[in-house]
Amino acid sequence: MRRNSASIREGDVSFVRVQATGQGSKIALVGSAVGDKKFGFRIRTNGTAKLQMNLGIDDTLTLPDTKGQWKYVTYALDDYQFLGELIYFTVKGAGTAVEIDHMNIKAGEQLTPPALRQGMKH
Repeated sequence: MRRNSASIREGDVSFVRVQATGQGSKIALVGSAVGDKKFGFRIRTNGTAKLQMNLGIDDTLTLPDTKGQWKYVTYALDDYQFLGELIYFTVKGAGTAVEIDHMNIKAGEQLTPPALRQGMKH
């Protein structure tokens, strides 16, 4: 059986590395029940991937290619979704390495979306 996830430590940062597969690689988060409706993941990827989440009503978050840089992606729960005591995540994709440092359950208060400047040239 091939193992598609590992716990990694780089300096003072510990994270989980998951290899995205077509069938999906699963990880679980225990003890995450809170009432907040917006949370964020600090991730680092080398390509795009899909993160399927069981939140009462399942949903999928598209993870961007962060080009090896740590970035936050956020998700807002709807009225029928919740963060329970046990959440399963399935990472799907074509071999993308997805690293998850932590989940910020106070993203609505602590994370701000990037500001776009008007007149930016492409």
